[in-house]
Amino acid sequence: MALLIGGGIALTSHGTKTATRLAANTSPEPVSNVLLSLAGDGVSIGGSLLAVSHPLVLAVIVGVASIGSLFVCRWIYRSLRRLFLREQRAPALFQSATQ
Repeated sequence: MALLIGGGIALTSHGTKTATRLAANTSPEPVSNVLLSLAGDGVSIGGSLLAVSHPLVLAVIVGVASIGSLFVCRWIYRSLRRLFLREQRAPALFQSATQ
């Protein structure tokens, strides 16, 4: 059970980091990439120090962040699903109107 929970937390954290990095790379200027990298390093160091000094606090933060990322993933999935369903219906409506 602990393996599945740990794997799920690792998957959500890596997925969130990848999506954030992808969104930041769309801007051509290097400042956002540098700031994002420094923020990631700060969170890693701060999380490590917090894990040593206050592990329960870090566990609560990780739990809240994991639940939050699941809600965000669900929201993105539903938004993309609505977008693609709307695009699939649009050509059929357009063809019937022109005939």
